[in-house]
Amino acid sequence: MKVSGTRSSIFHRRQIIKPTARPPSTREASLEPQDMALLQSISASGFPMEMTPVEAHGHGSLLDQQKVVFILDDVVPYFKTEPGLPQIHLEGNRLVLTCLAEGSWPLEFKWTHNDSELTTYTSEYKYVIPSLQRLDAGFYRCIVRNRMGALLQRRSEVQVAYMGDFTDADERRVVSEGRAAVLSLPPISSCPRPQVTWFRDGHKIIPSSRIAITLENQLVILAAAASDAGAYYVQAVNERNGENKTSPPVHLSIATGGIFVS
Repeated sequence: MKVSGTRSSIFHRRQIIKPTARPPSTREASLEPQDMALLQSISASGFPMEMTPVEAHGHGSLLDQQKVVFILDDVVPYFKTEPGLPQIHLEGNRLVLTCLAEGSWPLEFKWTHNDSELTTYTSEYKYVIPSLQRLDAGFYRCIVRNRMGALLQRRSEVQVAYMGDFTDADERRVVSEGRAAVLSLPPISSCPRPQVTWFRDGHKIIPSSRIAITLENQLVILAAAASDAGAYYVQAVNERNGENKTSPPVHLSIATGGIFVS
């Protein structure tokens, strides 16, 4: 039976390509057994590859062309940016965390908070907290993966700005004349740490050679005298959210020769 040139060409392109002993000048693509085994193992691993036989046309063997595709397409995940300094956000605000990564498609992302899983792997590279609460503070981390492997991003610290209330009630202290009086900052929860100013009877206390304020916001009065007696309190200001609170007073009395001056 006579076959036209067109049908012969179609039949030629559809036939199964087998190893051949023809010289390299042949236009029919051929694969060595080990090359075919390599391609089959790549395909079995999940790499999307169409193993359609094609003619070489002087551009290298089929395996060479597929190797080029494999090298160009298979890129392990990598991050375009890494987290910087801790973020401080206002309580109640919306927070969006992003994981900017690239690599071979498809990329999948997962989020953790303080090393506990928040999400499963999805294609979503953002994590949204509609209304920040104090419990949302901590360390967040993105994990990205593709068929080449997984990569963990550095932890990103999120702080939530808030200010609680002073917990102590009024306090009374007695110090002997000539001794040092040390008044501690009443307990208060705040993020970030508040700025503190000490007052006595409504007047701001100015540090001097006898009066100092420590890094822990303790008020230290050296060689206490009768004139140091009074009601001491602090004003604490959260500079991030603008809140300010006034502490209950500490009533300081000075004992002078068995007489208490307050």
